[in-house]
Amino acid sequence: ALTALDAQIAGLANTEPGGSPPPIGALRATLRTAQRLVHDDVLALRELTGMQYAADSGAADPAAALGVIVDGLRDEGAAVEMIVQDLPPMPAAHRAALIRVGREALRNAAKHAPGANITLALGAEADTAYVTVTDDGPGFDPASALGPVDGHIGLALLADAAEGVGGRLDLRSRPG
Repeated sequence: ALTALDAQIAGLANTEPGGSPPPIGALRATLRTAQRLVHDDVLALRELTGMQYAADSGAADPAAALGVIVDGLRDEGAAVEMIVQDLPPMPAAHRAALIRVGREALRNAAKHAPGANITLALGAEADTAYVTVTDDGPGFDPASALGPVDGHIGLALLADAAEGVGGRLDLRSRPG
């Protein structure tokens, strides 16, 4: 939206005498969209920073933190089920990774599979904690989505968060 606004303003500056500049209404609409997107991003960063601080300080409970995100998505109309098992004691970095991965995976599912049924499972088996997010949305080709795609780095961030604590991202999807 900011790029579109910049192009429209540049068009104003380059308008030939007698030419017609972009309508002011279109500029205002683009500006409002940009303001909304920046506002939403600032709120998301505040939320993420707060969770990250709590997780890094050892105060965050992954089930409680992810429960807040699930409740927020439900408030927005998403169909989200949350299944939680008891987690063993673990280092703060591992709790932070579970929160980061779960949060981003939930947001991706809600954004890219609107109307889908989403399930978050959080638990542990043997000495491995996990967070799993599944949905019945349209799917995608994972091979084309692991690096930065069209400016989106969500899946790369998921992998980095998991690998940063010795874990791994196991991504399974297919178109359709």
